[in-house]
Amino acid sequence: MLALPGVYAPQHDTHLLMRAVGRELADPCKRVLELGTGSGALAVHAARLGARVTAVDISRRAVLCAGLNAALHRRRITVRYRDLSTLDRGGYDLVISNPPYVPAPAALPPVRGKARTWDGGLDGRAVVDQVCMTAATVLGSGGTLLMVHSAMCRVDITIDALHSLGFDTQVIDRELVPLGPVMRSRLLRLRDRGLMDDEQQDKEELVVFRARRRRLSSGFRRLAKATRRTGAGPAAARSYEEHVEADAVREQVVRHEVVEPLLATEPGPEIDVAFGIHATGLLEDRLCEFLPAGRRTDRSALRIPLATAAQPQGRP
Repeated sequence: MLALPGVYAPQHDTHLLMRAVGRELADPCKRVLELGTGSGALAVHAARLGARVTAVDISRRAVLCAGLNAALHRRRITVRYRDLSTLDRGGYDLVISNPPYVPAPAALPPVRGKARTWDGGLDGRAVVDQVCMTAATVLGSGGTLLMVHSAMCRVDITIDALHSLGFDTQVIDRELVPLGPVMRSRLLRLRDRGLMDDEQQDKEELVVFRARRRRLSSGFRRLAKATRRTGAGPAAARSYEEHVEADAVREQVVRHEVVEPLLATEPGPEIDVAFGIHATGLLEDRLCEFLPAGRRTDRSALRIPLATAAQPQGRP
């Protein structure tokens, strides 16, 4: 597999994820998205198994490299220069990612240079967390995320983050591998920060996650079917399902990307946030009581019924 200078070459984590992709693609007719394709090794592997593959990367050199490897291996892959934050909803069946996860001295990953192929911020999770959020946006209901990262990035945090985003997650593979030159150069710093034990001299544990997006609840499915029965058609039902899924993702984005950072950095807003949550719940409960009661009594849910509102004011 060709790897241009500055592009992440396939290593232990790549091959570990390849095994998981091979197991997942027993059904070849799947739409696959690779986030951070690098050399394109995983994308080419998925295409070889019969999947329809789109691969994205923030590095133009990686995009070029992945395209070259697809041509060299005679596989049809759509390769795009994209940042994860710019990806639209795609309805993919499978997302695969081997993101940068090495804990680094800087809080944010570098924007250029070879180090951005492995540096993942202070705790190694800067890109890992973004992959989780992106997968929740681009995967269809029942879709699957396959991702690999070092155990130093905290397996429990990844599982909890994916659970909050609507995924059922499990660890499907683990492997102890020799430390690479970057990890070895940062060994003392990693130990000082408690990310590695003193006993860990020359190995790290790689972990592969399989996260399956929860399907719509039975209530939502019944409402989607109702749109078809009323003659709205399959496009309307699909639009309804997509909006329900998008609302669930937005709710988690607000919780983890807005509320949590606010509470962590600003003193004193806890009472206001709690009040807002309870007030929203109260209004939703009142609305749920009001609307069915109106239907049972043949009463309009509008404060001013349409027939009344249509009459000119001041006339009998």
